[in-house]
Amino acid sequence: DVSAVTLFKDYGGVTDPLYDELVAPLLHVLPMGPGYDISAAAALSCFHVFALQSRGAFDVRWCRGGITEKIFRPWQERLEARGNVVLRGG
Repeated sequence: DVSAVTLFKDYGGVTDPLYDELVAPLLHVLPMGPGYDISAAAALSCFHVFALQSRGAFDVRWCRGGITEKIFRPWQERLEARGNVVLRGG
């Protein structure tokens, strides 16, 4: 059996950054699991059905930059400015 991660990285030539930023997140939401736990056949089947046959319904926007700086920090600042919450964490 060939895992999805082996298929994409070893046989498909997908780079580590591309795998980490695109393929791995899709594997977590389509067949719902990490690449090492999903067979290559299951991954390709999910990509075919959900991404290729449903192009109009598959709308993805990738963040240009880190999501903390682009999304979560501005959101936190707005919430705190309104006096709603004080968020703490790493």
